[in-house]
Amino acid sequence: MNLEALATELRERYDPVKPSLDVSHSFAAFDILETYSSSYYVYDWGRVIVEDFFTQFSKKTPFAGEAPVRYRRAVLEPGSSMSANDLVKNFLGRAQNTSAFQAWLQEEFRDPQPTSQ
Repeated sequence: MNLEALATELRERYDPVKPSLDVSHSFAAFDILETYSSSYYVYDWGRVIVEDFFTQFSKKTPFAGEAPVRYRRAVLEPGSSMSANDLVKNFLGRAQNTSAFQAWLQEEFRDPQPTSQ
Protein backbone atom coordinates (compact mmCIF):
# COMPACT_ATOMS: atom_id res chain seq x y z
CA MET A 1 0.00 0.00 0.00
CA ASN A 2 1.30 3.46 -0.88
CA LEU A 3 0.65 5.50 2.27
CA GLU A 4 1.67 8.75 0.63
CA ALA A 5 -0.89 8.31 -2.16
CA LEU A 6 -3.61 7.28 0.28
CA ALA A 7 -2.90 10.23 2.59
CA THR A 8 -3.00 12.64 -0.34
CA GLU A 9 -6.27 11.19 -1.62
CA LEU A 10 -7.94 11.34 1.79
CA ARG A 11 -6.67 14.87 2.48
CA GLU A 12 -7.97 16.11 -0.87
CA ARG A 13 -11.33 14.43 -0.30
CA TYR A 14 -12.01 15.32 3.34
CA ASP A 15 -9.75 18.11 4.56
CA PRO A 16 -11.32 21.56 4.09
CA VAL A 17 -7.96 23.20 4.80
CA LYS A 18 -5.46 22.65 2.04
CA PRO A 19 -1.85 22.31 3.19
CA SER A 20 0.26 25.40 2.71
CA LEU A 21 3.28 23.34 1.70
CA ASP A 22 3.50 20.25 -0.44
CA VAL A 23 5.38 17.94 1.89
CA SER A 24 5.94 14.25 1.56
CA HIS A 25 5.04 11.94 4.45
CA SER A 26 2.46 14.38 5.77
CA PHE A 27 0.71 11.46 7.49
CA ALA A 28 3.68 11.29 9.86
CA ALA A 29 3.92 15.05 10.46
CA PHE A 30 2.73 17.18 13.32
CA ASP A 31 0.39 19.40 11.34
CA ILE A 32 -1.94 20.27 14.19
CA LEU A 33 -0.59 23.82 14.19
CA GLU A 34 -1.67 24.26 10.59
CA THR A 35 -5.25 23.18 11.18
CA TYR A 36 -5.89 24.30 14.76
CA SER A 37 -3.70 27.40 14.87
CA SER A 38 -4.00 29.31 18.13
CA SER A 39 -7.23 27.53 19.09
CA TYR A 40 -5.17 24.49 20.01
CA TYR A 41 -3.56 26.37 22.88
CA VAL A 42 -6.88 27.20 24.51
CA TYR A 43 -6.65 23.72 26.05
CA ASP A 44 -3.37 24.67 27.70
CA TRP A 45 -4.79 27.92 29.01
CA GLY A 46 -7.74 25.96 30.38
CA ARG A 47 -5.27 23.89 32.41
CA VAL A 48 -3.76 27.09 33.80
CA ILE A 49 -7.19 28.21 35.00
CA VAL A 50 -8.09 24.78 36.39
CA GLU A 51 -4.92 24.60 38.45
CA ASP A 52 -5.58 28.13 39.71
CA PHE A 53 -9.15 27.15 40.64
CA PHE A 54 -7.96 24.05 42.48
CA THR A 55 -5.97 26.23 44.87
CA GLN A 56 -9.33 27.24 46.33
CA PHE A 57 -10.36 23.66 47.18
CA SER A 58 -9.19 21.23 49.81
CA LYS A 59 -6.97 18.58 48.19
CA LYS A 60 -8.20 15.88 50.58
CA THR A 61 -11.89 16.77 50.50
CA PRO A 62 -12.57 18.86 47.38
CA PHE A 63 -16.35 18.77 47.83
CA ALA A 64 -16.21 20.08 51.40
CA GLY A 65 -16.04 23.68 52.56
CA GLU A 66 -17.25 26.82 50.89
CA ALA A 67 -15.27 26.60 47.62
CA PRO A 68 -17.62 24.16 45.82
CA VAL A 69 -20.67 26.32 46.56
CA ARG A 70 -18.80 29.49 45.62
CA TYR A 71 -17.71 27.80 42.36
CA ARG A 72 -21.28 26.82 41.55
CA ARG A 73 -22.57 30.32 42.23
CA ALA A 74 -19.73 32.30 40.63
CA VAL A 75 -19.02 30.13 37.57
CA LEU A 76 -21.64 27.49 36.80
CA GLU A 77 -24.83 29.43 37.50
CA PRO A 78 -23.95 32.53 35.43
CA GLY A 79 -22.57 30.31 32.66
CA SER A 80 -22.29 32.08 29.33
CA SER A 81 -24.15 35.16 30.54
CA MET A 82 -20.74 36.82 31.06
CA SER A 83 -17.21 36.46 29.74
CA ALA A 84 -15.00 33.63 30.90
CA ASN A 85 -12.53 36.15 32.30
CA ASP A 86 -15.26 37.68 34.47
CA LEU A 87 -16.32 34.24 35.69
CA VAL A 88 -12.72 33.49 36.68
CA LYS A 89 -12.33 36.84 38.44
CA ASN A 90 -15.62 36.36 40.28
CA PHE A 91 -14.51 32.99 41.60
CA LEU A 92 -10.89 33.76 42.40
CA GLY A 93 -11.43 37.36 43.45
CA ARG A 94 -8.61 38.29 41.02
CA ALA A 95 -7.46 37.59 37.48
CA GLN A 96 -6.02 34.16 36.84
CA ASN A 97 -2.26 33.71 36.93
CA THR A 98 0.19 30.94 36.14
CA SER A 99 1.58 30.34 39.65
CA ALA A 100 -0.50 27.24 40.38
CA PHE A 101 0.17 25.87 36.89
CA GLN A 102 3.91 26.35 37.33
CA ALA A 103 3.75 24.52 40.68
CA TRP A 104 1.84 21.68 39.02
CA LEU A 105 4.43 21.46 36.23
CA GLN A 106 7.27 21.31 38.73
CA GLU A 107 5.57 18.52 40.64
CA GLU A 108 4.38 16.62 37.58
CA PHE A 109 7.75 16.60 35.86
CA ARG A 110 10.07 16.46 38.82
CA ASP A 111 12.76 13.79 38.67
CA PRO A 112 11.78 10.75 40.69
CA GLN A 113 13.86 10.03 43.74
CA PRO A 114 16.61 7.51 42.94
CA THR A 115 16.02 4.15 44.56
CA SER A 116 18.69 2.59 46.74
CA GLN A 117 20.17 -0.58 45.41
